[in-house]
Amino acid sequence: PFLQLCCGKGLFMKKNEFLTRKICLMGIFAAITVVLALCATFRVGTQMKLSLKFISVFISGAVLGPIPAMLIAGVSDIANAFIMPVGPWLWQITLTELLVGWIFGIFFKNAKNNLFFYLRAFMCSVVQALISLFLVTWVLVKLGIMPAFKAAVIIRLPQAVLIFVVYF
Repeated sequence: PFLQLCCGKGLFMKKNEFLTRKICLMGIFAAITVVLALCATFRVGTQMKLSLKFISVFISGAVLGPIPAMLIAGVSDIANAFIMPVGPWLWQITLTELLVGWIFGIFFKNAKNNLFFYLRAFMCSVVQALISLFLVTWVLVKLGIMPAFKAAVIIRLPQAVLIFVVYF
């Protein structure tokens, strides 16, 4: 009942009310994502980082779908870059965040809690770990932030394994 109310699937819901609720939920999820990124990010050394902001992006993807989750991930990444910059804002990293939000929505929108849910969770964790290991590493190498690609992949491998474990 609560998700039906939040998603606007009530019996007498008008289209404008649905859009308004969806936009409000997107704003709430974006704010939660920013807070999680600022307060629940853990760094191990200089190369390993785990942020719990994926939790709100995952929930927004499951509740609202891939496009809203993608926008929430992108907007929150830009907001984090301006609120508490760790370095320069990199639009390439924001694009990977957009992809992460979209993937959560693709895998978990309308997902039922059964065997296929766990298969989806496993596949999504693998895809997210591969994005972190190869795509983000490639971006960091192209920008000159990390050394050669093979060395950077080896350096970032523990983080990708950690992402897989935490996401699954």
